Amino acid sequence: MWRTALLAALAYGYGHPVLEDYRPAALDRPMQAFHTEINHIARDGYRVVASLDNTRVGRLLRSYVESVDRQLRPKDGD
Repeated sequence: MWRTALLAALAYGYGHPVLEDYRPAALDRPMQAFHTEINHIARDGYRVVASLDNTRVGRLLRSYVESVDRQLRPKDGD
């Protein structure tokens, strides 16, 4: 697991456009495409999380969290 995460992090870092002078020509396009794709996924993830706040799923999740919070809160008589 750790080796896979390390390999993905290295591939992401190595795909940065600043390092294009150090990359072999055969790896230039795929590495930049990988870097760009990861950045798009990260940006879209933020948009999805933000949009959940106004959807039915977000309201259901909020009501569930509130009900759990009420159950875990100490009673007045305790």
